[in-house]
Amino acid sequence: MKIALTATLLACVATGALAQSQESYGQLHDAIKYCQPHVADNPELIIASCLKAIDSGFVGGQSLAQAWNNVGGAHIILKQYDQAILALNNAIAADPKLWRAYENRGAAEGALGELDKAGADIDVAMQLAPKEPGPVRMQGQLFLAERRYDDAVASFTAAIANDSSDAPSYGLRAQVYDKLNQPDKAAADRAKLKELDPDNKYGMQ
Repeated sequence: MKIALTATLLACVATGALAQSQESYGQLHDAIKYCQPHVADNPELIIASCLKAIDSGFVGGQSLAQAWNNVGGAHIILKQYDQAILALNNAIAADPKLWRAYENRGAAEGALGELDKAGADIDVAMQLAPKEPGPVRMQGQLFLAERRYDDAVASFTAAIANDSSDAPSYGLRAQVYDKLNQPDKAAADRAKLKELDPDNKYGMQ
């Protein structure tokens, strides 16, 4: 799950720095620092630091939405899907055009078996970011859950067309080819997956 923090968030904090003591600003700076993707192996830290940044009152607009999106993404990593949805609702309320929040909320809804809601959110994400592979890949995962295998192949193929280095789409499409009894195509996708993800970062090999 890719969760990004915009430079706007740092700028927003800097604007309010004069109103804070050096100590409190330092604490807030640390909160912003840890509310970032490079600590994705510690989702609890992402949640705590992003919430601290949000509670500071110096984060607003798109930066507020991004911080809530990070909280939601971290809850998804922890499989806390209901809490993720609440955080992502806040992200979307702060910025209705933040496509990653719709993608993440769709992922949480899909994990809860709420496939209709998930599909609606993924549709919005695809409309907002038609060239991104993530939402299209997520659509394919929903089709896979519904055993709509031909539709799933089409979605994963579209995700790869958007980004030929999107390793998870190859792994997922290979799974669908297995179900369609097309071993040659499955093997070709797994070879591409291994090439793109030799360290098995996505845990799909």
